[in-house]
Amino acid sequence: RSTLFPYTTLFRSMDDGAARLTSVRGGCMVEQSRAIPFKLLDSTSSVGNYQLLPTPRAMRIKRVERGHPVEAEVLIVGAGPVGLTLAVELARYGVTVRIVDKAAQRSDKSKALVVWSRTLELLDRSGCGATLVAAGKQVAAANIVDGGKTIGRVELGGVKSPHPYALMLPQSETERLLEAHLNGLGVQVERGLNLVRFTNGADSVTATLRHYDGSEETIQSLWLVGCDGAHSTVRDGMRMVFTGDTPPCTWVLAEVRLQGLHDPGEIEVGWHADGMLAIFPIAGERYQVIADMGPSQTAEGQPD
Repeated sequence: RSTLFPYTTLFRSMDDGAARLTSVRGGCMVEQSRAIPFKLLDSTSSVGNYQLLPTPRAMRIKRVERGHPVEAEVLIVGAGPVGLTLAVELARYGVTVRIVDKAAQRSDKSKALVVWSRTLELLDRSGCGATLVAAGKQVAAANIVDGGKTIGRVELGGVKSPHPYALMLPQSETERLLEAHLNGLGVQVERGLNLVRFTNGADSVTATLRHYDGSEETIQSLWLVGCDGAHSTVRDGMRMVFTGDTPPCTWVLAEVRLQGLHDPGEIEVGWHADGMLAIFPIAGERYQVIADMGPSQTAEGQPD
């Protein structure tokens, strides 16, 4: 899809259930080598089952469903780093999007701490990579330690990338900065909305969202995207299996203040017969610690 009218605008036609590339060229819709003339009327105009709508950026094309435009082309469920990144990419290409999350507010935990080189390159393309780099801590090496002795070292500076390092940035900050960038593109995260059910139609999806006060709303979109984690409502609704294995062990994740580390600005991974201990620098004396506590006694006692 390009962004111009009356120049060439590309979109997908889904009328027969198969995506076909269609273009609009200065008053003539070309589809499979067949030209269909049309005129733009006032502020909106229907072309077959499509509606041309003016926006501040360019002419947009919105699907008409039973005579009414869908509320958004894409509904994203889940406003973590994945959902926010997808929303940014769609919005910057002019796709109408709604993004909802059942949580009332963003995470305040460090959780997924490391942002790797290739991810930063893609975020540079989105226009927000530099903001994340400025807020994070660049780490150039990781040490593997056994019994107080360094037995391995991984240098990250040799990575062929504009970002030859691992960026330490708490997930709470990643989400905050991505959301601020998304706001600048005119999209707000709608929090406290929980997807409770959806139906998949021939060429659209109808989803029911429940607000914190118990009220419900229905939204129709062309696409529904599940970015709602391991316990995804979207995945469950599609009856898709979350494949993989759950290791029979318990992990501890904590944010702590530490002093006296041998290489305080680098990642340190300790190997031991009883399990692994990893230490990631965040800022100053603040670190994230991940520890393998060994096999769980019962499967029921394992946290999510």
